[in-house]
Amino acid sequence: MSKPTVPFHGIDAIELRRGADRARLAPQYGGLLLDWHVGGQEVVRWPAGPTDWEKVTKVRGGNPVLFPFIARHFVDGVLGRWKDEKGVVRDLPMHGFARKMAYQVLPEGGEDSVRLRIESTPETLEMYPFPFVFEVAYRLAGDGVLEVELATTNTGSAPLPYYAGHHFYLNIPHAERPAWTLEFPFEKTGMRKSEEGGEVVFGPAPEASSTLDNPALIDRFQIGPKRNRFSLRHQDGRTIEFDLAPRETVPWHTVTTWSETPTSDFYCVEPWLGLPDAIHHEGYGLRHVAPGATERAVCALRYRAA
Repeated sequence: MSKPTVPFHGIDAIELRRGADRARLAPQYGGLLLDWHVGGQEVVRWPAGPTDWEKVTKVRGGNPVLFPFIARHFVDGVLGRWKDEKGVVRDLPMHGFARKMAYQVLPEGGEDSVRLRIESTPETLEMYPFPFVFEVAYRLAGDGVLEVELATTNTGSAPLPYYAGHHFYLNIPHAERPAWTLEFPFEKTGMRKSEEGGEVVFGPAPEASSTLDNPALIDRFQIGPKRNRFSLRHQDGRTIEFDLAPRETVPWHTVTTWSETPTSDFYCVEPWLGLPDAIHHEGYGLRHVAPGATERAVCALRYRAA
């Protein structure tokens, strides 16, 4: 079944619909979720103005999918490199290569869902020597819910290391940050020790909640969810609820909070399966998929109007 497309900033985008809910995606540009609307309210945003699709990874919008590793990696202080267990050093772009690949649209699902797929190539094997199939599925589940599944299959003969993640750009203008409060039901916090390495400095459990204008939240890792659900609430009653386990799948390790500047008109809340540079540090959330096996990580967002 082919998926309906709509014009979007100069390209054809897949459009999912369920009742008053709508989401648009660009499989040809990293399987990117472009935006998500609930009842006319833009929840995951795409910036106005022209889009340079040749530099789409620089656009502050949508939900870039991060695979095989999230964030930045360092070897001997050099950014963009990682070292395997045999000591071989390889180059890998920030947040992995999946967000720069063209995805196949699989012939399944109705008008409210889509499943996208990439597979290892000679180019990916140079950066990451593990054969794989990686799928991303989006589903509008009704009642203002967007569910996302990341499925990683090991098609090789050795255990496959990975820690994938999301990068949701929520439509929160900077002037509204004091009005939004985010819950923090996590065991501890973390921050990068420096910009020149991957080591994380761990701190105590975070405060129970904080408004988004708190500068301490920028680029902070909330580690070890104590419960599956937590919410982002506006003073006027609007709510974005995160569910880290809508189905029984692998656990999320970390939720990162980030925005680019104090005046950026977005705020990112990012479920990750591991911490940055986990391939080099024990206890950072590195996962392994056995040969022939598949791991699925699912999260869901629910938007409720005031």
